[in-house]
Amino acid sequence: MSLGEKKMGLGEKKMGLGEKKMSLGEKKMSLGKKKLVSGGGIIPDPKPPRGTQDILPPESYKFRKMMDIAVNVFQSFGYKEVFTPAFENLGLLSTKSGEDVKNEIYHFKDKSGRELGLRFDMTIPVARVVAGNPNMRLPIKFCYIAPQWRYERPQAGRFREHWQFGVELIGVNSAVADAEILSVVNALLRGFGIKKAKILVNSRELIEKVLEKMEISGDKNGVFRAIDKIDKIDVEGVREELKKQKLSEKQSTDLLKFIEKKGDPLKKATALLGTDSQELKNIVQIIDNAKKLGVDAKLDLSKIRGLDYYTGFVFETVVEGFENFGSVCSGGRYDELMGIVGKRDLPATGMGFGPSRLMEVMKEMNLPFGENTATQIFVASAGSDVTEKVSEIAFELRKFGLNVESELIGRKLSKQFEYCDSEGIPWVLIVGSRDFAEGKVTLREMGSGKEELLNLTNLKAVVEKINGGESNA
Repeated sequence: MSLGEKKMGLGEKKMGLGEKKMSLGEKKMSLGKKKLVSGGGIIPDPKPPRGTQDILPPESYKFRKMMDIAVNVFQSFGYKEVFTPAFENLGLLSTKSGEDVKNEIYHFKDKSGRELGLRFDMTIPVARVVAGNPNMRLPIKFCYIAPQWRYERPQAGRFREHWQFGVELIGVNSAVADAEILSVVNALLRGFGIKKAKILVNSRELIEKVLEKMEISGDKNGVFRAIDKIDKIDVEGVREELKKQKLSEKQSTDLLKFIEKKGDPLKKATALLGTDSQELKNIVQIIDNAKKLGVDAKLDLSKIRGLDYYTGFVFETVVEGFENFGSVCSGGRYDELMGIVGKRDLPATGMGFGPSRLMEVMKEMNLPFGENTATQIFVASAGSDVTEKVSEIAFELRKFGLNVESELIGRKLSKQFEYCDSEGIPWVLIVGSRDFAEGKVTLREMGSGKEELLNLTNLKAVVEKINGGESNA
């Protein structure tokens, strides 16, 4: 090959390299906002995964207040807080949960090949705890605040990762225990400022008797799961689900007519089952006992709950005028789960509610709830020579139990005021060069703009102003 041909070949190679560079450029363009990193990995857009959310200020303050209210309510009934692992053995989570829920479990194998899953509620983990500690004294009263995970379609107030607040009452089989659960729900709603809510109760035992009367056999839990979808896929959708459970057209029609909201549910149940029905007497007794505790619970024959571990009394709670958000609190009795998970049969009842959905409802209601900030006072700097003193004063104020922020980046005083306004911080302690040299500071109430000159040696006076005349010293 001549030198000229070699040069031409080299030129062709360069052209090929140029084409490769163009191809790489096209790939870079296709990545959009994604960035390539060493090793070929990709940094995705900084968004949380689908179905999850970041809870940021000021919403995080409201969320924390909900936690505090919930724990206080639970403890006022004698429930004790419990914490369990985020993941459990997959076999345990699949116990009596139902096919729909099994399909929604986030599951994986660990590095040793064990099959695990993220918990979808706290009832099954609590059952495991009780089974593993057979010497616990009865009744067992547990409460919890914990995140859960379900792979389901995200919608308003419903996420794939969600928090659940709840209680479990184990070792008592009585209408009094079930009524106490409803009383806890009522106290929670009152604590959150929600005065108009419907607590809708039913009994799986009662509906089982209804199925017997209608000569509906087969997989009762499959029928229950179909009924449970009535608020999600309407009546005709449930009819199609009942067909899958081998119900005849007449059986489906009769069952749907029985559970529809038209007419008096108690009269319908009495007409079909008779006045001597023990299942009907049981649910009426729960409603009566709850009424004595200030809870106005109503019988709703369509409420059945989709989890297979429920055995008797069940309930859901909706906020009046915001029923489209679905149930904000639900639960019921699960008397067989303890025996399945452990070696001793123990009756149990409980409830759980999702704060994320409830917060969405409260936003729609324009319900004032919680502060925009946890900070009670901001120590501001009115001179570059007092920056270090500002931090020292903030340190001293925290000794009195106050939540205190201080200026750290040297902003102008007006910018510091703007920051406090935007964050909802009610008080500002201004430290100026001249005043500080004289042992003075200025306390400003942001709402009114009123200011007062105080002695730096008497920070207790600042605390008393903020706490309305009381000091924690």
